[in-house]
Amino acid sequence: MKRFIAASLFLIPILSLRAESLTAFRTDTCLIPTAITPNDDGQNDEFVISCIENDRNNESELWIFTEWGERILYAKPYKNSWRGDTKGQPLPDGTYYYIFRLNPKAETQRGFVAIFR
Repeated sequence: MKRFIAASLFLIPILSLRAESLTAFRTDTCLIPTAITPNDDGQNDEFVISCIENDRNNESELWIFTEWGERILYAKPYKNSWRGDTKGQPLPDGTYYYIFRLNPKAETQRGFVAIFR
């Protein structure tokens, strides 16, 4: 499955007896997508943040804002379910801004996410 991702990665070749492969090491807390395409094709339909996909003790918080600073989403805990909508209505294509915190002790992450339908 293809995903749009914004993160710092180091690719390091690992030699094994059978084959050479690449391993990616994250240098930040979470991989957060820079775009979603909520068109029901099964790819990039939701805003999926990697570090909470299997987190049983999910204490995450997510805020999404328009370019004018209007808050359109607040979720605690965030469950990787935002599909580019607000109050049940789809948002127009464009750039939106997020603030994400994995838990109360984690560093706050900020960035953008584009919607392409």
